[in-house]
Amino acid sequence: MRYPSEGLLREEIQEKVSKLYSVSKPTLIRDLNVLLVRKLISVMGKARATVYFPKIQNPLLREFDLERYFMMIRITELASEKPLILKYLIT
Repeated sequence: MRYPSEGLLREEIQEKVSKLYSVSKPTLIRDLNVLLVRKLISVMGKARATVYFPKIQNPLLREFDLERYFMMIRITELASEKPLILKYLIT
């Protein structure tokens, strides 16, 4: 199984779409060509080896460094505590 970020073959797209509604091969090819013209997808390869990729990646599905994220939260917390610590040191 391939991840969508790695692209999908036309047959894989047709298989996924057919779970929602019936679509013929010519209609799917026509729809994919419309998406290509509108620059919503990109394509690599030729003929049966053609792989389609989304042009716009969903920002919610991007890779995420949890350690960096939690370090940033802790730095933010420490930055907000700093004035309180200085206040107690000064008095």
